[in-house]
Amino acid sequence: MNVITIIIYTAAAVEVIMATVVFLSDKKNKIIRLFVAVAIVTAYWIVTNAITTLTPNDFWLRNSYAAGIFVSPVILVWILSFISKKVVDSVKIFIILTPAVAFSFLTYSSNLIIKSVQTSFVGGFNGTFGSLFPLFSFYSLAVIAYSLFLITRAFRNSAGLEKIQYGYIAFGLYGFAFVAAAVSFVLPLFEIESLIPLDSPSSVFFIVAMSYAILKHHLFNIKVIATELLVFSLWLTPCL
Repeated sequence: MNVITIIIYTAAAVEVIMATVVFLSDKKNKIIRLFVAVAIVTAYWIVTNAITTLTPNDFWLRNSYAAGIFVSPVILVWILSFISKKVVDSVKIFIILTPAVAFSFLTYSSNLIIKSVQTSFVGGFNGTFGSLFPLFSFYSLAVIAYSLFLITRAFRNSAGLEKIQYGYIAFGLYGFAFVAAAVSFVLPLFEIESLIPLDSPSSVFFIVAMSYAILKHHLFNIKVIATELLVFSLWLTPCL
């Protein structure tokens, strides 16, 4: 297992752990539950990139793209919910997620997103993209850009505790977007392609920042969380 693969699995593990801690801080909070969904989606996206090398075939490669298309829209749904202090209505969720569902389905069922694959590796493949891949990429980038706009505007228009929370989230989201853009688009222009696999693990910046924003200024009983994690660990030990 090489260093990049270790980074990938570590990032996925960190995201799952942070999601668990945040969830235990307030199990009934719908926005926190939505955050857990974001963390699970991004962690799954990270892992699928590593699986493409363990089981190099078309299915897992397509799976990584089909999973990755959901990352930016679920982040947008969470940011809209966090800013408004309530989960956005089902109509908005439908509008935001429908293109992602369509792209994900097309990734599995057609050659419109990924046309052909010769070899696959962590974070990418040698082959040909389909005719709809530019639209696939534009949707993902446009949604993440809109999320950056919303959280930046919220940060500028807020004060006190809210400004601090928005600042953490903005820092994490910009960190994610910057690293992903650098390793996936900028560095390859200089023929540096070995770091492309780090695009999905870079989502850990956002997940950790979101977790900190929630936990740092959210009333919760750390002793209760520690106890529940200990009980879970004791339950899990005999199963290993």
